[in-house]
Amino acid sequence: MATAEFKEVCNKFSASTGGKPNEINNKCMKKICVDCDLAKCGISSTDADIEFSGALAKAGGKGKKTLTPDQLYELWICSNGMKKKCAGKLKCDAEEVGAKVAEKIAGGAPKGHGTTGTSKTGGVAKMTDASQYTGAHKERFDADGKGKGAAGREDKADNSGYVGNYKGDGTYDKK
Repeated sequence: MATAEFKEVCNKFSASTGGKPNEINNKCMKKICVDCDLAKCGISSTDADIEFSGALAKAGGKGKKTLTPDQLYELWICSNGMKKKCAGKLKCDAEEVGAKVAEKIAGGAPKGHGTTGTSKTGGVAKMTDASQYTGAHKERFDADGKGKGAAGREDKADNSGYVGNYKGDGTYDKK
């Protein structure tokens, strides 16, 4: 039976991949393998895909696409294929493999792959301080640093139908 921590982490991974709570799909399973570093346990993403497909077949047949955290623990982590794969890497007997892998997953969390982190250099404050802006950008912000939007731009579209430097605008009907 899966622990509460294991279920909570599975739900976090499910949410991070756009899934519903208590539903783990193949995309979520691959993210769990990568982010919890299950490769150190001897589980590659290909192995995870094969074992997960087998667990889906055991759980509900041909059309099933998701597992609950309890089903994941029972059918995938405690499977014989997983025990054979991981027993040598984890240096434990086959009966302890399920608990060790579940413990590794329960200690993990979803990571933001390909996202930009926050700057630790400290030189970013100047970029967000509107009082230090010069030139045309200075006109686009008020004293509080709030943007003026379209009112802060000098070159607005006229849409009157005349070209830019035409001086006789509005004189056509005055003859």
